[in-house]
Amino acid sequence: PRLGCRNQRRCTKGVKMCKVAIIAGANGGIGRLLAQHYIANEYLVIGLDKTPSGVCEYTSYIEVGTDFICFTKDRKYRSNIVGEFISHLPSVTGEFVVVKNAAEQILKPVPDIRREDWEQSLAVNTIAEFFHVRALIGVLGASREHVINISSVHAKLTKSNVISYATSKTAIEGIIRTLALQLSPLGISIDAVAPATIAKQMRNAGFSWGAKETSRIRELPSIKKYRRTRASTNFVNAITDQKNGLLIGFILEFNG
Repeated sequence: PRLGCRNQRRCTKGVKMCKVAIIAGANGGIGRLLAQHYIANEYLVIGLDKTPSGVCEYTSYIEVGTDFICFTKDRKYRSNIVGEFISHLPSVTGEFVVVKNAAEQILKPVPDIRREDWEQSLAVNTIAEFFHVRALIGVLGASREHVINISSVHAKLTKSNVISYATSKTAIEGIIRTLALQLSPLGISIDAVAPATIAKQMRNAGFSWGAKETSRIRELPSIKKYRRTRASTNFVNAITDQKNGLLIGFILEFNG
């Protein structure tokens, strides 16, 4: 796999523990802000994405090029990627955060949806999360950890032209609840955050009324606040920063 930013920070002699954050989809708006937050809080951040994330100037950031479709479908590729990012982990971790932010957003009306669109949406948005978490079970159980998946308001309240995306986000919420039941005895807290639609392309998809009405709705205080990328990022940060571990298997809606 392609690697960047090899000048990563390591746990050095005399340091007993390191804090680690693995962010899948580190190139997205939320992913990039999350990476910067954890770096600022002295985490070693490992970013997984198929394109550069734009945070390579940080010495505590490691980038592992990852194609999540191949990660889901190709066992050898998946094993190589997992081995790559695990090789960068310190021998002892005090806190472990995993955020799955990678998403495939296919915007098509029902007559145009192909089988390949379904496979692509489910591979990136749903199945990759399962393999990602499963690969880390042995590592996660050795520290205090929190796994967060970025779901979407579309899992419950959707609109036209996003059928494969909405379905994949509904499915990931079921996976999160089931994983939480099986992993909580190991001390692993796993939850999901369902933010409002953030990407402009996604916001525009499905609106059938005029530009004036669409603009008016987007500016409503209850919607405008929650569609900001930084607001959603801050919400995720607040969850992973909390220390009591009471959140297990929750789908936390942040959408107004």
